[in-house]
Amino acid sequence: HEIMYLYILATRVEAAVYFIFYIIFMTLIISNIFVGLFLSEIEQLESEQTQDRLLTQYREQHSNWNEAAEQRKKTLINKIVSFKNSIEDAEKQIQLINHLMGKRRKLLKGRSKSTGNTRGYKRF
Repeated sequence: HEIMYLYILATRVEAAVYFIFYIIFMTLIISNIFVGLFLSEIEQLESEQTQDRLLTQYREQHSNWNEAAEQRKKTLINKIVSFKNSIEDAEKQIQLINHLMGKRRKLLKGRSKSTGNTRGYKRF
């Protein structure tokens, strides 16, 4: 500042105005650089927070996915067991029907031999 005061005393008022504008202009440039750096750091921190948030969501979804996959696997295994039981029941019913059909054939053959009817119907 001493140089400015000496220059103002040695010259006219225009030099004082020049120095005032110079100081204001340089202050604005320096403050603009400071604000730019500050905003750049804030943007970088927000970017890191976003990445952390995405990573956390991915981890939560991944662990939830594993749980969902295990649950689905158990459900499918239960369905397979149920289908196997249904198949066994159906096979038993088929065997019973075959057995009953065999008895009916024998019964019809016995009747047809005694009456001479080959179709198993009663004659009137």
